[in-house]
Amino acid sequence: NELMAEYYYRVDYSLEKFSTIENKIGAKTDRGKIFILNGKPDKIDRFLNFKSNPQELWYYYKLQKKFLFQDFHLNGNYQLINIEEI
Repeated sequence: NELMAEYYYRVDYSLEKFSTIENKIGAKTDRGKIFILNGKPDKIDRFLNFKSNPQELWYYYKLQKKFLFQDFHLNGNYQLINIEEI
């Protein structure tokens, strides 16, 4: 079943790529959950500067949505802070 295979791929990817020291199960992080539900973003913008905490903006053009994540504690655990229509 292709749909089930895609689901397990997304979960495995999330477990590996989005785990942090604080949250070892990457699929339970905000980025992991969004990745499992929507797949790979069409575009990711990363914002790193000394005046604010790191942020990532994920674009999904087919869904016409963008998701903004911020790492408040500088530990790699990005939290979803905003969802907007494109």
